Amino acid sequence: MNNKRVFILLIAAALPVSAFLLVDQVYRYDHLMGQVDLLHARQTELFEENKRTVVNIAILRAPERIDRIARELGLKKGSGRSLLEITLPSIRRASDG
Repeated sequence: MNNKRVFILLIAAALPVSAFLLVDQVYRYDHLMGQVDLLHARQTELFEENKRTVVNIAILRAPERIDRIARELGLKKGSGRSLLEITLPSIRRASDG
């Protein structure tokens, strides 16, 4: 009879603990899903920004654009003989050792 009473008390104590743990798990799940949603939105935002950046790079690197700016600055295309190559001595950084 004493064992039966202990068993009933254990069951009675286990039910509220189980309910509490279930509620806690649901709360943590909802919190994590909110974080996942925020990260997904940020990922989408960064992806769109990256697409715009790639398009802008393509526009800025367009040969027609570079030629137009060069003409506006009064620059002319040079031949191999009219080009001057300048080589600067390499500068060693402290991090290079």
